[in-house]
Amino acid sequence: MKPTRYIYRTCDQSDEEINRQKDQYIKLGYRVVIYREGEGDSNTALLKLIKNHTYLQDT
Repeated sequence: MKPTRYIYRTCDQSDEEINRQKDQYIKLGYRVVIYREGEGDSNTALLKLIKNHTYLQDT
């Protein structure tokens, strides 16, 4: 199983910056998850993160 790297995108970061970071981590063998600021509320994003982490631990 690949290690997971979480990237939190803020409003002041460009798509090019995020894609550059994502590509670097993928080349190093990471699975990359990007969370974007402003999509839904922070509680929903946190719950998704916990569910994803729990799912990965069970597999």
